[in-house]
Amino acid sequence: MSQFFSFRRKRWLLPLLCLLLALPLAACGQKEEEPTQEITKEQAVQPDEIKTPTPAEPFQAYLDLSNLPPEDLASATQTLDQKTEAGGITCQLLQAIGDARTLHVAFTLTYPADQAGAIDPTSLTALLVLGEVKDPTTVQAPAGISTVLQAAQTDETTISCTATFTCQEPQLEKGTVLSLVVEAPAGSGLFHTLTWTAENQGTFREAPLLDKSGKQVGDVVLSPFAMNLTFQEPSDLTPLLTAITLKDKEGKAIEAWQSARADSQQHILVFFSLPPAVEQVASVQAGDFSATF
Repeated sequence: MSQFFSFRRKRWLLPLLCLLLALPLAACGQKEEEPTQEITKEQAVQPDEIKTPTPAEPFQAYLDLSNLPPEDLASATQTLDQKTEAGGITCQLLQAIGDARTLHVAFTLTYPADQAGAIDPTSLTALLVLGEVKDPTTVQAPAGISTVLQAAQTDETTISCTATFTCQEPQLEKGTVLSLVVEAPAGSGLFHTLTWTAENQGTFREAPLLDKSGKQVGDVVLSPFAMNLTFQEPSDLTPLLTAITLKDKEGKAIEAWQSARADSQQHILVFFSLPPAVEQVASVQAGDFSATF
Protein backbone atom coordinates (compact mmCIF):
# COMPACT_ATOMS: atom_id res chain seq x y z
CA MET A 1 0.00 0.00 0.00
CA SER A 2 1.38 3.39 -0.97
CA GLN A 3 2.23 5.81 1.77
CA PHE A 4 2.58 9.53 1.32
CA PHE A 5 4.17 12.39 3.21
CA SER A 6 4.44 16.03 2.26
CA PHE A 7 6.92 18.61 3.58
CA ARG A 8 6.53 22.26 2.71
CA ARG A 9 7.07 25.84 3.74
CA LYS A 10 4.20 28.31 3.68
CA ARG A 11 4.40 29.97 0.28
CA TRP A 12 1.37 30.85 -1.79
CA LEU A 13 1.93 28.17 -4.43
CA LEU A 14 2.83 25.18 -2.28
CA PRO A 15 -0.52 24.32 -0.60
CA LEU A 16 -2.10 23.78 -3.99
CA LEU A 17 0.77 21.56 -5.11
CA CYS A 18 0.72 19.39 -2.01
CA LEU A 19 -3.08 19.04 -2.02
CA LEU A 20 -3.25 17.99 -5.64
CA LEU A 21 -0.22 15.74 -5.36
CA ALA A 22 -1.96 13.79 -2.61
CA LEU A 23 -5.23 13.24 -4.51
CA PRO A 24 -4.11 10.30 -6.72
CA LEU A 25 -2.94 8.44 -3.62
CA ALA A 26 -6.11 8.88 -1.58
CA ALA A 27 -7.48 5.57 -2.72
CA CYS A 28 -4.34 3.73 -1.61
CA GLY A 29 -3.60 5.17 1.81
CA GLN A 30 -4.83 7.58 4.38
CA LYS A 31 -3.66 11.15 4.23
CA GLU A 32 -1.48 12.25 7.08
CA GLU A 33 -1.56 15.69 8.63
CA GLU A 34 1.15 17.81 7.04
CA PRO A 35 3.62 19.49 9.36
CA THR A 36 4.69 23.01 8.50
CA GLN A 37 7.61 25.22 9.37
CA GLU A 38 7.16 28.89 10.09
CA ILE A 39 9.19 31.46 8.16
CA THR A 40 9.97 34.95 9.30
CA LYS A 41 8.46 38.04 7.74
CA GLU A 42 11.85 38.87 6.25
CA GLN A 43 12.03 35.45 4.59
CA ALA A 44 8.50 35.55 3.22
CA VAL A 45 8.07 36.10 -0.50
CA GLN A 46 5.00 37.95 -1.69
CA PRO A 47 3.14 36.58 -4.74
CA ASP A 48 4.10 39.53 -6.95
CA GLU A 49 7.77 38.85 -6.17
CA ILE A 50 7.69 35.26 -7.38
CA LYS A 51 8.94 35.09 -10.94
CA THR A 52 9.83 31.90 -12.75
CA PRO A 53 12.84 32.22 -15.05
CA THR A 54 12.25 31.96 -18.76
CA PRO A 55 11.58 29.70 -20.52
CA ALA A 56 9.42 28.05 -17.84
CA GLU A 57 6.52 30.45 -17.18
CA PRO A 58 3.80 27.79 -17.63
CA PHE A 59 5.03 26.03 -14.49
CA GLN A 60 5.03 29.10 -12.25
CA ALA A 61 1.97 28.02 -10.25
CA TYR A 62 3.50 24.68 -9.24
CA LEU A 63 7.30 24.96 -9.39
CA ASP A 64 9.73 27.54 -8.02
CA LEU A 65 12.69 27.19 -10.39
CA SER A 66 14.66 30.11 -8.99
CA ASN A 67 17.41 27.86 -7.58
CA LEU A 68 18.34 26.42 -10.96
CA PRO A 69 21.26 27.88 -12.93
CA PRO A 70 20.04 29.27 -16.29
CA GLU A 71 22.01 26.69 -18.26
CA ASP A 72 20.45 23.80 -16.30
CA LEU A 73 16.98 25.24 -16.78
CA ALA A 74 17.53 25.72 -20.51
CA SER A 75 18.81 22.17 -21.05
CA ALA A 76 15.85 20.72 -19.15
CA THR A 77 13.16 22.73 -20.97
CA GLN A 78 11.50 22.02 -24.30
CA THR A 79 9.05 24.54 -25.73
CA LEU A 80 6.06 22.91 -27.41
CA ASP A 81 3.27 24.70 -29.23
CA GLN A 82 0.66 22.20 -30.33
CA LYS A 83 -3.13 22.37 -30.32
CA THR A 84 -5.96 19.89 -30.74
CA GLU A 85 -9.72 20.36 -30.64
CA ALA A 86 -12.44 17.98 -29.49
CA GLY A 87 -16.04 18.81 -28.67
CA GLY A 88 -15.33 22.52 -28.97
CA ILE A 89 -12.58 22.31 -26.34
CA THR A 90 -9.04 23.28 -27.35
CA CYS A 91 -6.04 21.64 -25.70
CA GLN A 92 -2.74 23.49 -26.09
CA LEU A 93 0.53 21.81 -25.21
CA LEU A 94 2.98 24.45 -23.95
CA GLN A 95 6.22 23.10 -22.48
CA ALA A 96 7.94 20.06 -21.04
CA ILE A 97 10.63 20.31 -18.40
CA GLY A 98 12.55 17.50 -16.75
CA ASP A 99 14.88 14.61 -17.43
CA ALA A 100 14.87 10.95 -18.43
CA ARG A 101 12.96 9.89 -15.29
CA THR A 102 10.78 12.88 -14.40
CA LEU A 103 8.88 15.10 -16.79
CA HIS A 104 6.55 18.02 -16.02
CA VAL A 105 4.24 18.83 -18.95
CA ALA A 106 2.29 22.10 -19.07
CA PHE A 107 -0.92 22.42 -21.10
CA THR A 108 -4.17 24.37 -21.10
CA LEU A 109 -7.78 23.53 -21.89
CA THR A 110 -9.93 26.31 -23.34
CA TYR A 111 -13.64 25.97 -24.04
CA PRO A 112 -16.24 28.30 -25.61
CA ALA A 113 -17.74 31.14 -23.58
CA ASP A 114 -21.14 29.45 -23.58
CA GLN A 115 -19.55 26.51 -21.73
CA ALA A 116 -17.83 28.66 -19.09
CA GLY A 117 -17.27 26.63 -15.95
CA ALA A 118 -18.61 23.48 -17.56
CA ILE A 119 -15.54 21.38 -16.78
CA ASP A 120 -14.43 20.60 -13.26
CA PRO A 121 -10.60 20.86 -13.11
CA THR A 122 -10.54 17.73 -10.95
CA SER A 123 -12.39 15.69 -13.60
CA LEU A 124 -9.54 15.49 -16.11
CA THR A 125 -7.27 12.58 -16.91
CA ALA A 126 -3.81 12.71 -18.53
CA LEU A 127 -1.53 9.87 -19.58
CA LEU A 128 1.96 9.84 -21.05
CA VAL A 129 2.51 7.13 -23.63
CA LEU A 130 5.82 6.07 -25.17
CA GLY A 131 5.37 6.29 -28.94
CA GLU A 132 2.52 7.48 -31.15
CA VAL A 133 -1.13 6.84 -30.33
CA LYS A 134 -3.49 5.71 -33.07
CA ASP A 135 -6.61 5.14 -30.97
CA PRO A 136 -6.76 7.04 -27.64
CA THR A 137 -9.85 5.09 -26.55
CA THR A 138 -7.70 1.98 -26.11
CA VAL A 139 -4.80 3.65 -24.28
CA GLN A 140 -4.01 2.42 -20.77
CA ALA A 141 -1.63 3.78 -18.16
CA PRO A 142 1.86 2.48 -19.04
CA ALA A 143 3.49 0.22 -16.49
CA GLY A 144 6.29 1.88 -14.57
CA ILE A 145 5.14 5.46 -15.18
CA SER A 146 3.26 7.23 -12.39
CA THR A 147 1.18 10.34 -13.00
CA VAL A 148 0.25 13.35 -10.88
CA LEU A 149 -2.11 15.86 -12.52
CA GLN A 150 -2.49 19.40 -11.15
CA ALA A 151 -5.19 21.60 -12.66
CA ALA A 152 -6.72 24.96 -11.78
CA GLN A 153 -9.31 27.29 -13.32
CA THR A 154 -7.37 30.40 -14.38
CA ASP A 155 -10.29 32.27 -15.96
CA GLU A 156 -13.89 31.58 -16.96
CA THR A 157 -12.97 29.46 -19.98
CA THR A 158 -9.43 28.22 -19.29
CA ILE A 159 -7.96 25.46 -17.13
CA SER A 160 -4.17 25.45 -16.69
CA CYS A 161 -2.62 22.06 -16.04
CA THR A 162 0.71 20.54 -15.12
CA ALA A 163 1.07 16.77 -15.43
CA THR A 164 4.08 15.17 -13.74
CA PHE A 165 5.23 11.80 -15.00
CA THR A 166 7.87 9.79 -13.15
CA CYS A 167 9.68 6.55 -13.99
CA GLN A 168 11.87 4.31 -11.86
CA GLU A 169 13.96 3.66 -14.97
CA PRO A 170 15.16 6.30 -17.49
CA GLN A 171 12.43 5.86 -20.13
CA LEU A 172 12.06 9.52 -21.19
CA GLU A 173 15.44 10.01 -22.81
CA LYS A 174 16.33 12.34 -25.68
CA GLY A 175 14.92 11.14 -28.98
CA THR A 176 12.02 9.27 -27.39
CA VAL A 177 8.64 9.82 -29.05
CA LEU A 178 6.08 10.79 -26.41
CA SER A 179 2.31 11.24 -26.57
CA LEU A 180 0.15 13.11 -24.10
CA VAL A 181 -3.43 11.80 -24.01
CA VAL A 182 -5.93 14.04 -22.21
CA GLU A 183 -9.61 13.22 -21.65
CA ALA A 184 -11.70 16.22 -20.65
CA PRO A 185 -13.82 15.59 -18.75
CA ALA A 186 -13.00 12.04 -17.70
CA GLY A 187 -15.45 9.52 -19.11
CA SER A 188 -16.67 11.89 -21.84
CA GLY A 189 -14.89 10.15 -24.69
CA LEU A 190 -13.44 13.52 -25.75
CA PHE A 191 -9.72 12.91 -26.18
CA HIS A 192 -6.81 15.21 -27.05
CA THR A 193 -3.64 13.52 -28.29
CA LEU A 194 -0.42 15.50 -28.71
CA THR A 195 2.83 13.87 -29.83
CA TRP A 196 6.42 15.13 -29.78
CA THR A 197 10.01 13.90 -29.65
CA ALA A 198 11.85 14.57 -26.39
CA GLU A 199 14.72 17.00 -26.79
CA ASN A 200 15.17 18.18 -23.20
CA GLN A 201 17.57 16.32 -20.95
CA GLY A 202 18.09 17.70 -17.46
CA THR A 203 21.14 16.78 -15.41
CA PHE A 204 21.10 13.99 -12.85
CA ARG A 205 23.52 12.26 -10.48
CA GLU A 206 23.71 8.71 -9.13
CA ALA A 207 25.26 7.29 -5.96
CA PRO A 208 25.10 4.08 -3.90
CA LEU A 209 22.86 4.16 -0.82
CA LEU A 210 24.73 2.89 2.27
CA ASP A 211 23.70 1.84 5.77
CA LYS A 212 25.56 2.83 8.95
CA SER A 213 28.14 0.08 8.47
CA GLY A 214 28.97 1.24 4.96
CA LYS A 215 27.17 -1.65 3.26
CA GLN A 216 25.35 -0.80 0.06
CA VAL A 217 21.60 -1.31 0.46
CA GLY A 218 20.38 0.48 -2.67
CA ASP A 219 20.88 3.39 -5.05
CA VAL A 220 19.95 7.07 -5.30
CA VAL A 221 19.27 8.96 -8.52
CA LEU A 222 18.94 12.73 -8.07
CA SER A 223 17.79 15.34 -10.58
CA PRO A 224 16.53 18.89 -9.99
CA PHE A 225 12.95 17.65 -10.28
CA ALA A 226 12.85 14.39 -8.37
CA MET A 227 14.88 11.84 -6.46
CA ASN A 228 14.55 8.07 -6.65
CA LEU A 229 15.72 5.90 -3.76
CA THR A 230 15.70 2.20 -4.62
CA PHE A 231 16.40 -0.43 -1.94
CA GLN A 232 17.73 -3.90 -2.70
CA GLU A 233 15.56 -5.61 -0.08
CA PRO A 234 11.87 -4.99 0.70
CA SER A 235 11.21 -3.18 3.99
CA ASP A 236 8.87 -0.70 5.64
CA LEU A 237 9.97 2.62 4.15
CA THR A 238 7.28 4.74 5.81
CA PRO A 239 9.55 6.10 8.61
CA LEU A 240 12.01 7.39 6.00
CA LEU A 241 9.46 9.63 4.30
CA THR A 242 9.84 12.25 7.04
CA ALA A 243 13.61 11.89 7.32
CA ILE A 244 15.05 12.74 3.91
CA THR A 245 17.53 15.62 3.71
CA LEU A 246 19.81 17.00 1.02
CA LYS A 247 23.15 18.37 2.25
CA ASP A 248 25.91 20.50 0.74
CA LYS A 249 29.63 19.76 0.99
CA GLU A 250 29.76 21.43 4.41
CA GLY A 251 27.01 19.17 5.72
CA LYS A 252 24.37 21.90 5.81
CA ALA A 253 20.81 21.10 4.80
CA ILE A 254 19.77 22.41 1.37
CA GLU A 255 16.34 23.96 1.10
CA ALA A 256 14.31 21.94 -1.40
CA TRP A 257 10.60 21.73 -0.59
CA GLN A 258 9.54 18.21 -1.26
CA SER A 259 6.80 15.62 -1.22
CA ALA A 260 7.75 11.97 -0.80
CA ARG A 261 5.92 8.70 -1.23
CA ALA A 262 6.76 5.02 -1.11
CA ASP A 263 5.70 3.44 -4.40
CA SER A 264 6.49 0.00 -2.99
CA GLN A 265 8.50 -1.65 -0.23
CA GLN A 266 11.67 -1.04 -2.24
CA HIS A 267 11.22 2.38 -3.78
CA ILE A 268 10.77 5.97 -2.58
CA LEU A 269 9.99 8.80 -4.96
CA VAL A 270 10.65 12.40 -3.88
CA PHE A 271 9.20 15.36 -5.82
CA PHE A 272 10.74 18.83 -5.55
CA SER A 273 8.53 21.91 -5.82
CA LEU A 274 11.63 24.04 -5.17
CA PRO A 275 14.15 22.16 -7.35
CA PRO A 276 17.72 22.25 -6.02
CA ALA A 277 20.83 22.94 -8.08
CA VAL A 278 22.08 19.36 -8.39
CA GLU A 279 25.78 20.28 -8.40
CA GLN A 280 25.37 21.82 -4.93
CA VAL A 281 24.13 18.55 -3.42
CA ALA A 282 27.01 16.61 -1.86
CA SER A 283 25.01 13.97 0.02
CA VAL A 284 21.57 12.62 0.85
CA GLN A 285 20.50 11.46 4.30
CA ALA A 286 17.48 9.17 4.62
CA GLY A 287 17.14 8.12 8.24
CA ASP A 288 20.12 5.87 8.98
CA PHE A 289 20.97 5.57 5.30
CA SER A 290 23.15 7.95 3.27
CA ALA A 291 24.53 8.52 -0.20
CA THR A 292 27.49 10.70 -1.18
CA PHE A 293 27.97 12.14 -4.66
